[in-house]
Amino acid sequence: MTLMTAYNQDIQRYIEKPSTNRTKTIIQEIKERALAEGLNFNRLFPANTKRYKVLDTIVYMASVGGICKIQSGKLAEKVGAKVRTVRDAVKNIKQLGCFLVGGMADGHNKYVFVYKHHPNYREILANVFFVNENEVTAHVTAHHIAQRESAESVDVSGVEGRKTSPIPNYLSISKQEKEYIQESIEKELQESQNQEHLEQKRVQEYCTNPYQRMLYDFLKANFTNTRIRESAAIIALRAGSNMDVKAYQVACKVMDAIDFKLHIRTAMDSIPAVFQKMYTDRLKYGLTKTRIPEPKQNRDTSYLYNWVDE
Repeated sequence: MTLMTAYNQDIQRYIEKPSTNRTKTIIQEIKERALAEGLNFNRLFPANTKRYKVLDTIVYMASVGGICKIQSGKLAEKVGAKVRTVRDAVKNIKQLGCFLVGGMADGHNKYVFVYKHHPNYREILANVFFVNENEVTAHVTAHHIAQRESAESVDVSGVEGRKTSPIPNYLSISKQEKEYIQESIEKELQESQNQEHLEQKRVQEYCTNPYQRMLYDFLKANFTNTRIRESAAIIALRAGSNMDVKAYQVACKVMDAIDFKLHIRTAMDSIPAVFQKMYTDRLKYGLTKTRIPEPKQNRDTSYLYNWVDE
């Protein structure tokens, strides 16, 4: 996988004062997860060793915000070890699988560590690396992250001594690749249709914008037509992760129109396809000014990829 990189200004939004108590909790969580995965934590990080101190320092720095950045030389200085020891520790951290390890995209040769089990993890992926958890797992991240002169793993040898190029625009992905990703995600949503708990979990994972989730809830709560209810998750996805309050209202009105068409028995092969066409057209030709209460959210996700924006 290509090295995931991030810019300092994006990381700084999540940097918070570390917590010793939280560090101890996370270390215990890591030990328990290692045991569950059949890994020998004590072999990877023997107590009272420099390798353990490296892990402890990284966990401490990321304990509250979920993310931290540091140069290997600085990390080695902090724990009183050699850079080689830091590299060995980082390789073992990767083996544990509890941290996403990346680098800086703006020329600062530093590690970036993200604790995968932190509440901020998905938000950090979206707002710092511009990907989501499923894309990382599926190794699709090469299309969303900084490109390097040659592909490298996320070891420190790939972080230090070389500058990275800027993060490319997500829309640089080819149309064919977008369609493949969309088709794959929509297939998962279709397979979860008859399992409400699983479908809601998928919606939470893939619909990154709160208005998308509001639209999903609206369709489930206000329509009795089986076809609309079954298509709710895919419609919410196609509404786009750049959806705002006005677009949400347009989407609701479009679905009212589709429901009426179905009621008078208008032939319709694909409700999501009809929604996407009507929704896109109405967005192009003007939006209503009526306001709808905005959902609570701490960060803007409007720049995330929008399936409708071809």
